[in-house]
Amino acid sequence: MKNISVLLAWLCLPLFAQLPQPYYPNGPSEISNATQLQSVKICTGTPSDTQLLAYSAANSCWQAGPYVFSQSASPKNTSVGVNALTPSATGLNNVAMGEWALYYLTSGGQNAAFGYSALNDVTTASDSSAFGYSALTAATGGNNTAFGAVALYSDTSGAQNTAAGVQAGYGTSATNANVSGSDNTFLGYQAAPGSATQQNYMTVIGAGATGVCSGCVVLGRSTDITEVGAVAFASLPAVPAAGSFIYCTNCTTAATCTSGGSGHMAVSNGSAFTCQ
Repeated sequence: MKNISVLLAWLCLPLFAQLPQPYYPNGPSEISNATQLQSVKICTGTPSDTQLLAYSAANSCWQAGPYVFSQSASPKNTSVGVNALTPSATGLNNVAMGEWALYYLTSGGQNAAFGYSALNDVTTASDSSAFGYSALTAATGGNNTAFGAVALYSDTSGAQNTAAGVQAGYGTSATNANVSGSDNTFLGYQAAPGSATQQNYMTVIGAGATGVCSGCVVLGRSTDITEVGAVAFASLPAVPAAGSFIYCTNCTTAATCTSGGSGHMAVSNGSAFTCQ
């Protein structure tokens, strides 16, 4: 068996000799194309803080620097993609993945951008997250969150906004998009403001839903029917708290809610529910 192992090793020598050798005695000058780069041998070491890869002649290999996956001057930032995260950024704990993501960032921190041009214009603002093509691309305010392609696309100085859904916070065009409004929430495909007037503390829920009020909650489009369900009054608490209410699709009497018909609200006066 030992003789067979030796024979196999001898026969494989020509094959091993043809494999690319990860050895570049002259360092960086010998890496001129992607094929050569694929065979670079990485070893442990501590190159200069300003270097991505430093060649070690003593070890015949390359030592990976702290910025090997970052184009930023800060060792606590991570970027992957062409022009992702400006090289001069000094802010900490930022992540950019995608071409032009967080490109103009300077001192802002704790930002996360995933997708082409996501959070492209943010400079000093912090704590924003953008996931999707051009999400929050024009934003300069902080504490914003956008999930979905073109979500909060036109938002510039607005802050503390949350948008989930393709074009959420943007709508069908830039005409009525959220630009400077703050503390707004848009949930659903193209859920957005309904006019160019900027609102604050507005919550819009539903695909295509729009809102034109500050400090309000909008459920669905104006043509949608909001239905909680039909229930019997007998199933409600015997003495409901004053001011509490239940929505009925057809409140025919003070005692019963039935399905069908137009919508009504049953409101408690502290002792019983009555139809409105």
